[in-house]
Amino acid sequence: MRVTVGDTGLAGLLNSSASLTKTWPDAHREAAMLIQILRISDPSLADAMHIGLISLLTPTNGQARTHVALGHKRAVLTAEARDRKGDAIDSPHKRPEEVEWLEVLDIAVAGLSATRTTG
Repeated sequence: MRVTVGDTGLAGLLNSSASLTKTWPDAHREAAMLIQILRISDPSLADAMHIGLISLLTPTNGQARTHVALGHKRAVLTAEARDRKGDAIDSPHKRPEEVEWLEVLDIAVAGLSATRTTG
């Protein structure tokens, strides 16, 4: 699955083991595992969920219709769900087999948001 991060601060955090450890000393492996599982899943979100280590969280009322929240232990990733061409998918939690691209918006571990830390 294609996993991209538009925010440079967030991208730097997610691509650095040292930064992950500094941000979440007791839970950095959970964030790293969540990202890695998504990156190696092919071709869709449904395949990532089939592994059994990621859960698809119920959307909240304030969540955009094209966003999806995924969890692994204490890590929760929020992303815009897209198809192979990059078009946003409406209600992705109902159509995970169509999600082949995630544009990461935030990741929070044990309640601590990366975007509030980096941005």
